[in-house]
Amino acid sequence: MTAYIVRRVLALVPLVLAVSALVFVALHVTPGDPAVLMLGQDATPQGVAQLRHQLGLDRPLVAQYVGFVVQALHGDLGLSFETKRPVAGELARTFAATFVLATLALVVATAAGMAVGCVSALRRFSWLDYLVRGIVLGGVSMPIFWLGLLLISWFAIRFPVFPVSGWGTPGHVVLPVITLAAFPLASIARMTRSSVLEVVASDYVRTAYAKGLGSARVVGLHILRNALIPVTTVIGLQFGAVLAGAVLTESVFALPGLGSLLLTAVLARDYAIIRGAILLVALVFATINLIVDLAYAYLDPRIHYA
Repeated sequence: MTAYIVRRVLALVPLVLAVSALVFVALHVTPGDPAVLMLGQDATPQGVAQLRHQLGLDRPLVAQYVGFVVQALHGDLGLSFETKRPVAGELARTFAATFVLATLALVVATAAGMAVGCVSALRRFSWLDYLVRGIVLGGVSMPIFWLGLLLISWFAIRFPVFPVSGWGTPGHVVLPVITLAAFPLASIARMTRSSVLEVVASDYVRTAYAKGLGSARVVGLHILRNALIPVTTVIGLQFGAVLAGAVLTESVFALPGLGSLLLTAVLARDYAIIRGAILLVALVFATINLIVDLAYAYLDPRIHYA
C-alpha cells in the first residue's frame, strides 16, 4: 500500500506539468491582451509594449513557462497582474470558502443521494420510485445559476428566511449548499439505485433474508457496503464537478471564494491568477481520486494494491 501511494504521489508531477503546459498554451491562444485591458481604451502602443515587458509577456512562451515552473518549485506562483499581490496569498485567502462550500455540498449530496437511491431501489416500480426518478432527472437537468436565482427569489426575497448573499454565518451557506448539491445529489442517487438493484439480486442477499436477518441489517451490512464501490467512484468524480460549479454558485450568491476570484481573473485576463487557480484545482482533484482509490481497499478487502 505504501509503495502504491508513493507511486501515485510521484505521478502527480507529470500531471501538474501537463496541466500547467495546457493552461499556458490555452491562455496565449485566446483573444485579449492583459496589457490592453489594464491600460484601457486610451492605451498607446508604447504603453502597451512597456507594460507587456514589465509583466514578462513579451518573452517567448517557452521561457515564460520555464520561469513559472522554476518559481513554482520554490513556492512562488508570481504576482497578480490586476492587484499586484502574490498569487499564493490570493488563492489561500479565497480557497477556504470554496473548500467549505464544496465539502458541505458534497456531504449533503452524498447523504441525501444515497438515502434516496437506496429507498428508490428497494421500492422499485412504486410511486416513490417514480417520484425519486423524476426528481433525479430534474436535478441533472437544472442549471446551477437558475436554481440559485430561484432559491434567492423564494427564500431570500419573497420569504426572507436566509440572506441573499455574503459569507460569515451559517445562514449564508444554506442556499449556496443546496444549489451546489443538486447536481451531484441526482448523480449519486442514480448510481446508488443502480448499484443497489444489482446487489439485491445476489445470492448472498437472498440467503441473508432466508436466515431471518432483519431488513435494516441486511441493507446495512450486505447491500449498501457491496454497492458502495461504484458509488464511491461517482462521489470522487462529483467533487471535481462541485468545484467547477462553485464558479457559478459563488457568482450568484456573491461569495468571496476561489470561483469568484477565477471569474474575475478570466474577465481581466489575469494569467497569473488563472494558472495558479487551475493548478490548485487539479491538485485537489488528483488528491481526491487517490483517496477514492484507497477507499476501495477498505470497502472490499479483496482489493489489494501492490
